[in-house]
Amino acid sequence: LEGVHPDLVSVIERASEAVPFRVTEGLRTRERQKKLVAEGKSRTMNSRHLTGHAIDFVDPTGSYDAAEMTKIADAIKQASADLSVPIVWGGDWTTFKDTPHVELEAHAYPASSWQAKAKAAAAGFSVPAVPAVATSNVGNAESWQGLATQVMGFGGWLISNPAKAMVAVSLAFVLGWVVPRYVQGEGE
Repeated sequence: LEGVHPDLVSVIERASEAVPFRVTEGLRTRERQKKLVAEGKSRTMNSRHLTGHAIDFVDPTGSYDAAEMTKIADAIKQASADLSVPIVWGGDWTTFKDTPHVELEAHAYPASSWQAKAKAAAAGFSVPAVPAVATSNVGNAESWQGLATQVMGFGGWLISNPAKAMVAVSLAFVLGWVVPRYVQGEGE
């Protein structure tokens, strides 16, 4: 679980108290992801594993038996609900079923926001830097969602001015909700 987002770690640790399972993979390198895509075990180079927002699991015997995977996923979903940490199970996907996969829900946990906060904290800053949204990155919905999170984070100083606060909330909505759906398409 090294490099995995702390909220996901909490969910996994809580679920492991209810049912035994093993985490087989968390944070991945781009090279590993490329290999998995080439082998057909993954379909994206934008995996949540690359940012520490996903894990893969297996039952204690190393089996991927559907009934066991569902039992483990149910324990993870219960831990998620108990801790109010939204997750997505790959077994619930309609196209590519990925029963060993669990990730933090992307709208609630945009990868770029967490990374920016971690980098800022490591550098000793109390306010995280706004993620850069470069021209080469305009198709990355997580970048837009991260920027929306940052806009809302800076909103504290706007409270004294309701007009400015409304602009910040509107901008955060457009960046975090509208743009990602336009860029990626609803439900992707």
